Amino acid sequence: MKLIEQVQYKAALIVSGCWQGTSRIKLYDELGWESLADRRWGHRMTTYYKITNGLSPAYLYEHVPPEAPRTLRSFVPKAPISKTKRYDNSFFPYCIKQWNSLDDDIKYSSSLQNFKTNINNLIRPNSGSFSCKNNKYGMKLLTQIRVEFSDLRDHRFNHNFNCRSPICSCGIEDETS
Repeated sequence: MKLIEQVQYKAALIVSGCWQGTSRIKLYDELGWESLADRRWGHRMTTYYKITNGLSPAYLYEHVPPEAPRTLRSFVPKAPISKTKRYDNSFFPYCIKQWNSLDDDIKYSSSLQNFKTNINNLIRPNSGSFSCKNNKYGMKLLTQIRVEFSDLRDHRFNHNFNCRSPICSCGIEDETS
């Protein structure tokens, strides 16, 4: 999974024009991308929603603990007891634990589409607003400044990029965003 995540990170670097070493979290936030781990989590929760709401084959529903009627929203399904971490991270035990941590508004969404929208709102950051969408070079520079990994002296100094001091060449103050 780490190797696949690295591919997405490199794609984000190419799209944004940022440098290797830029914070993954800041870069994803700037681009409005969720991590692949978050995306997998969202797909698991969506599959579990389908199973618990009868939108999947019946044989899958047999693995879900019996649930109280929908009017009793306080009912919490219990995850099966496990002796190993591997089983604990398998689909049903993992999903039941994660399901219990979701807000009731999300769990009891009226439709699959509403559920997906709510899950995406949880995991997908809003993309940064660019004022120069037609200027690729300008977008590249703005993104580098926003993720604090640009050619400014302060950024180069903080990342040990051939810069002895963050102070501007005029000597008055730090050269920051």
